[in-house]
Amino acid sequence: MPFQLLLIQRIEISKNEIIESNTDYDNQGKKILSRLIGLSKEILELPDDNSKGSELRRSCSLKLIADLINYYEVTDARNLFINSIKSRNKDEQYNALLGLENYYEFTDDDIDEELIKTLNEIIKNTDDRTVASTCLQIQINAGIIDEMIAVSVMDDWKDDHFYYHKEKKY
Repeated sequence: MPFQLLLIQRIEISKNEIIESNTDYDNQGKKILSRLIGLSKEILELPDDNSKGSELRRSCSLKLIADLINYYEVTDARNLFINSIKSRNKDEQYNALLGLENYYEFTDDDIDEELIKTLNEIIKNTDDRTVASTCLQIQINAGIIDEMIAVSVMDDWKDDHFYYHKEKKY
């Protein structure tokens, strides 16, 4: 979608340009993006009633913001992602983690100890290899660990999760 808006609406992207939610920009494409960001934020502020519809709306809202931060600086995106990384909705959690991965790839912001602790807890408790590797990629992007440490952690994770479940079947 951002590429379509870029080509069709002729949105010029300035590096680290901030897009505020619900702002009437002169450029129609930026106005549309602004409203989509505003709608996504409003959806994430709604109470999560644990229905399939709520899970889908929340997950897709995070996915949209995670995609857009590759092109624009979205105000409060980091906090939106952090608020959802402990979600029991696997898609919401995963899209929040993808958002953080993108965020730390494009920013020089420091990652706080509480977030590192939360990411490590997620790695320890998840049975999803993609979730575990995304948590590690966030830490790589933030400059906390290097790729060799991540490989080592994933090897340990496989030992704890893959072999445990394989033995459990017998």
